[in-house]
Amino acid sequence: MKKVKCREMRPDKLFPDPSFPLNVFMYDYEASANDWHRHMAFYELVIVCSGTAENVLPSGRELVTPGTVFLMKPGASHRYTAIRRFRHYNVLFTDALLNTGNLNFARLLAASPLSHFSEGRQCSAFFHVGESALSQLVLMLETIRTEMSLRASGWREAAFAEFIRLMIRLVRLASAPGREASGYSFQIGSAIRLMEARIGEELSLKTIAEAVHMSESCFRHHFFAVTGIAPIRYLIRMRLKKALLLLTTVTPIADIARLSGFSDQNYFTRQFRKQFGITPNAFRKQYTAQKLSVDKLLAGLMETDMALPEKTRPDAAGRGAVPIAQNP
Repeated sequence: MKKVKCREMRPDKLFPDPSFPLNVFMYDYEASANDWHRHMAFYELVIVCSGTAENVLPSGRELVTPGTVFLMKPGASHRYTAIRRFRHYNVLFTDALLNTGNLNFARLLAASPLSHFSEGRQCSAFFHVGESALSQLVLMLETIRTEMSLRASGWREAAFAEFIRLMIRLVRLASAPGREASGYSFQIGSAIRLMEARIGEELSLKTIAEAVHMSESCFRHHFFAVTGIAPIRYLIRMRLKKALLLLTTVTPIADIARLSGFSDQNYFTRQFRKQFGITPNAFRKQYTAQKLSVDKLLAGLMETDMALPEKTRPDAAGRGAVPIAQNP
């Protein structure tokens, strides 16, 4: 019998910061199969967004579909075959991340169906989440990816907090899985990453929608369904977050407006004051004098849309918001 080569995936190659063993990857396959690989000393949590594939283990194979969630334990080996438009997230972490401070998340996870491994089985039993739950999970995953990419002040704490939130959500879902699944969550995640990558550029709704292969109306509807926020408002919030962080440097305010995607400094000042109740120049002075913290304003930025009364929230079509083409 021919011996099959199995590539070993080691923590030192997968975790940029050895003291923080967490990473989130996103995969979109072009080939119909990938190679055998083994997870050395880390867990791999798989969340499928769209498409289908067969998860092949030494003990057999199982079909995965949109909304499928499962956990591979350390030392497990597998591969995917029969791949058809398959897209998924991998969350990699070690035991060290599960026991931090007074938390004993390992015990909570061990009591969940998510980490029940049958005798001789290298991955947990599959369970499935519905479209709404999948959308929430994608947002949590993208938050972790953003924190780990930008590495702003407190990024480890923010990424860890979102990881724990993600895992608690999954532990609860494991006993009551949803019934429907959709691939739109992956496309909305891709749109958010596009906004992040091109935040300093003029972006139109049409450009973003076309980049993720959706019509403008479909994109508006599903973006709002996933995030609870119209695309224009989400983009403005991202730009204000970047501007706020840049204001802690010596970069001129006019340059900060441009780098954050606001082509008009006066418009930037109006949006900043509307959001934070203070002008960019006044914030910089108070920050320099240590009278105002960035973390407090960032926390308020994340909570704004949840605090809006229903009648003042933008609807799925973004009515009441500045058109995205105006380069907010």
